[in-house]
Amino acid sequence: MSQVEVISREMIKPSSPTPQNLRNHKLSFLDQIAPPVYIPLIFFYHPELGYDIDRAQKSQLLKQSLSDTLTRFYPLARRIKNDVYMDCNDAGVEYVEAQVHAQLSHVIENPNIENLKQYLPIEPYGTSAAMGREALLAIQINFFDCGSLAIGLCISHNIADGSYIVTFTNAWAATARGAIENVKDPTRVEAVSAFIWSHFIEVAKSNLAPKKIFVANHAVNLRSRMNPPLLDHAMGNIWRIATALSMCEGEIGFGDLLRKLRSAIRKIDSDYVKILKIGDGYLDYLKRATENFSNGELCWRIDAVQVEKHEYPYGCGRS
Repeated sequence: MSQVEVISREMIKPSSPTPQNLRNHKLSFLDQIAPPVYIPLIFFYHPELGYDIDRAQKSQLLKQSLSDTLTRFYPLARRIKNDVYMDCNDAGVEYVEAQVHAQLSHVIENPNIENLKQYLPIEPYGTSAAMGREALLAIQINFFDCGSLAIGLCISHNIADGSYIVTFTNAWAATARGAIENVKDPTRVEAVSAFIWSHFIEVAKSNLAPKKIFVANHAVNLRSRMNPPLLDHAMGNIWRIATALSMCEGEIGFGDLLRKLRSAIRKIDSDYVKILKIGDGYLDYLKRATENFSNGELCWRIDAVQVEKHEYPYGCGRS
């Protein structure tokens, strides 16, 4: 039996809060009579199938992509009340990281159901396992000494079936892959801006409250992003700001900041221009942003010009 050492436990919450009108949900009759157990799944990954990133980067990538995925699968972060209702309070899912002092080859060559349970965050079967817990989804990330990875998931059968957890897992994997692809081949402006931004944050966050927000702004040329596009030499102020945000909490990786910058820049497209034409809404956003900055809720702006692609309509949410 492999030796599995639990390193950390925490709750991962959705990156964006669930709308108020979606917070309460009544379980269906089929949900209420479902077995009071957890559905388990374990995925094994060889190191050569992964990307060239170290363990800390993998951990950050998995947690951030999970948080982003939960925004779309928000019921998984809920809690069941009175065995009938689900309260969408964004309490989060259980997230465990563990070190496995063994080789993956030894595990998959001689699989044993009882031994495999150690790669799961909880005991999946038995009424005492499911009924006494609050979290509807629990995840354990197992790092093998050989560099391999095993991801164990347990989802409450009271809210989902096997098909649903596979759908969720595929969505999480797609989000994680997308986060890696977004930081490949950065432009010089993206790379330099993320570098400066990361150092501003490191210098400032030791003196700031944990809920401060750091903002990076990019001036973006709208001419090529209009439909139909304007000529490059068209006269006028045909530009807007792409805004990327980062909370001053925990470790903030360079790759994550780069992803946020690129995401913000790319959101400025033809749809953005359409929204921009609604002048009142954009002016309201500018007013709110100015007030937040003057109140000290936003800090450390980085401004850059000559950006190729961009983003952010006037909704200033976390990218």
